[in-house]
Amino acid sequence: MRTLNLIKSDLRFILKYGIAFIYIAFTLIYSGVLSVISGNARQITAVILIYTDPAAMGLFFMGAFILLEKSQRVNCAVAVTPVTITEYIISKCVSLLVPGTIVGALLCLLASPKSIFSAVPAIICASALFSMCGLISAVGSKSLNGFMISVIPFEIIICLPAILYVFNIISSDLWIIHPGVAAMRLIMGNTQLWYLSIISTILWLLIAFIVCRKFIKRYFEELGGGKII
Repeated sequence: MRTLNLIKSDLRFILKYGIAFIYIAFTLIYSGVLSVISGNARQITAVILIYTDPAAMGLFFMGAFILLEKSQRVNCAVAVTPVTITEYIISKCVSLLVPGTIVGALLCLLASPKSIFSAVPAIICASALFSMCGLISAVGSKSLNGFMISVIPFEIIICLPAILYVFNIISSDLWIIHPGVAAMRLIMGNTQLWYLSIISTILWLLIAFIVCRKFIKRYFEELGGGKII
């Protein structure tokens, strides 16, 4: 119940500061772009847009999210409540995962309806992964500029191999161990070794969660609000 209340609070935060409306605006823009593209180019464009925006937006919006909370001293209040680190991470990830998944699913239906069943789980996993990377960067950043610099390594590591895979610059199945490539294969509707793609993304989510939890724990302890279990 406490986690659900946190998620509701974060969703209201997203609505209050217009983040949800930004998602709507991007959905309309991307839908317009896809409507004027045909053939194989349309599917490739849709796959890249789905991965790099609805999913990856969690990375950038998370930074804005946390920096706003810092400026309002919200985290100082949270640090002295019974809220656990796990609940905090889940609420932040889910609140950005919901609009990102909706946008990604809509774009998938517009460009490649047949891949919707494999794309949605991939979008969810990718969004959660990007959100946790955003959390890691945001809690250690003191300004928006500092955050934008700190996320560059995450962008390169997670996005670059996935984009290269779309254009067949890298094509080996061994790249399925990379979370971005695994998610991209599912978004593209590639059913070969689909179970390995799912396992890969889940394993990376667990690793990201463990690392994120350590960063959040240290951050809250530095606020002087005591330890959060």
